[in-house]
Amino acid sequence: MSEQPTEKQVKEFWEGYGLHYTEPYWVDENGNLAFYGEVHSELMKSINLNNLFKYTIFNQCKRFTDTDDPALALFWALHSLIDKTPK
Repeated sequence: MSEQPTEKQVKEFWEGYGLHYTEPYWVDENGNLAFYGEVHSELMKSINLNNLFKYTIFNQCKRFTDTDDPALALFWALHSLIDKTPK
């Protein structure tokens, strides 16, 4: 898909990863500021590699390790995929 997501889709995406909207900011489960995003144009700016890694990939990768190092978390998550890949 190369089309732009709708405002509703972006909100559903971030909410699905544990962020919630507290006017005018999106915050994580600890109440820490994630990013500003009140209208669609601002929400579109939230879709960047930094935010995607920090709030989605890193949180999912932490299931594989207890490290707070994003690089190590990603390494061990990817390593687990290699082990499970059918040969």
